[in-house]
Amino acid sequence: MAHRLFRDAEADGWKRSDFPIISESCLGDSPYVRMGNKEKKGFYLVKWKSVITRKKNGGLGIKYLNLQSKALQMKWLWKYANGNQLLWERVIEAKYIPEDKWMTKEVTTPYGVSLWMSIRNLWDEVKNNSKVKVFDGRKTMFWKDNWHEKGNLEELLPDVYNLVTFQQGFIADLWTLQGWNFNFRRHLNDWEVQRVGNFLNTVEPFNGLQTGMDVLWWIGNNRGVYKVNRAYKLMDQTNQQIKNWPWKQIWKSRIPYKVSCFVRFVGRLSNSYSRQCHEERDNLML
Repeated sequence: MAHRLFRDAEADGWKRSDFPIISESCLGDSPYVRMGNKEKKGFYLVKWKSVITRKKNGGLGIKYLNLQSKALQMKWLWKYANGNQLLWERVIEAKYIPEDKWMTKEVTTPYGVSLWMSIRNLWDEVKNNSKVKVFDGRKTMFWKDNWHEKGNLEELLPDVYNLVTFQQGFIADLWTLQGWNFNFRRHLNDWEVQRVGNFLNTVEPFNGLQTGMDVLWWIGNNRGVYKVNRAYKLMDQTNQQIKNWPWKQIWKSRIPYKVSCFVRFVGRLSNSYSRQCHEERDNLML
């Protein structure tokens, strides 16, 4: 009987756990249910989606360790990209071939320690949520890096990119005291002149080079500093906002934790019942 119930529960998002984390004393939205009886040893069904959802969104606010681990690993990538030539950074750079001024190439060798391999695989996640803040322009590639406010210039203007000769050039190499210095592979056709003119207008507002090294600017923070909590929230897709959910009254009040869990259970039950009533009313109207 218990096995049949377990199979039905699996289809509804439940998973088996032999570790009663909070036990059945915290049954808000039924995140934990104990299966079995007094004669036989029972087991626990855990609805992780309810457990790892943030408290302000109706969950229990327990972090999903897989995402937390990724967020911590991504911090090492951000530190390496903005490196100050510390010992560990020099070791990584010496062991793995640099891809550009920011990161090493992806590790594909089947031997050796896989620590940096697993960390390096998250580089795209860091890169997509960052932009380059240009200072001296020696680390930032004009076409390849995301430094312009409109995005990656190679992706924005692929036709102009195919016309220029110095496609791998850094900003420091293309900027002069008189402005930008671009060389083209051939003479422009009539229909290309307007396109190149638009390109020059796009890059014209650049304020020039400054003292200091280029840095990777984390978009999720106003100061550009990578924060693990912010990265976790960016990757977390389980949080759907519940309208008018009184999470502060439930979790910030000075009451025992078990009472907070019970109040949350009543609130989620009431919210579910109210939603069901609205659906039944809409069906009757139809």
